Amino acid sequence: MIKVTVLYNLPEGTDEAEFVRWRTTEHNRANMARPGVLKGDFYRAVGQAGVGTSHQRSDASPWRFMTEAYYPDRETFEAAWYAPEEQERLVPAVAKIRDAMFIISEELQTTEGVGASGERTALTEREALDLLAFLVASAETCTFDPTDYGQMRLLSAAAQLMDAMRDHGLGSPWLEAFRQEVAEKSGWIMWDRAGYEQFLSGATAGIAAELRRRAAGTRGEA
Repeated sequence: MIKVTVLYNLPEGTDEAEFVRWRTTEHNRANMARPGVLKGDFYRAVGQAGVGTSHQRSDASPWRFMTEAYYPDRETFEAAWYAPEEQERLVPAVAKIRDAMFIISEELQTTEGVGASGERTALTEREALDLLAFLVASAETCTFDPTDYGQMRLLSAAAQLMDAMRDHGLGSPWLEAFRQEVAEKSGWIMWDRAGYEQFLSGATAGIAAELRRRAAGTRGEA
């Protein structure tokens, strides 16, 4: 794994809020569209702790911001980073910052922590919600060619996914409420078919609306 780290400040007079907005929206999309990039991070300094000393104020740090980009290997990184079009793209971005220090590092070891369940999740919240939407939409599709057992299996899978999301810290009041609703109404298939199908249709629309709301919130973050 190759990591590109850039430490930097902003020129005097720069609107920091506007810079953060640009960096987390347009520039972030451009960064993640670069060939070979696996992941990109953006940080703002909140403190600097010296070895064996008490925590210092954030303005003690010589840099205000840090960005990181990850590539799978050196060959991929060099092909992407040193391409003429990439170097040309970097010119206006670098012009927006000052005191920049570029560090190219190669991973020697990585150790991941564990979550509450003893396993680290491989899904982001958005990926998990997308999968949940697919499962529930698949159950709704079964209403057009009824197969009770298939529908129950799909809803069971959706419930298990929601439990895993909660165990890995991806839960929310909205998700917990929906999990309870699935548990309560899945039995309707046995005695209230119309009500059950109406619930599935509403659940699919609800998840789609929640995904749109969360996506809009992400785009609006500074």
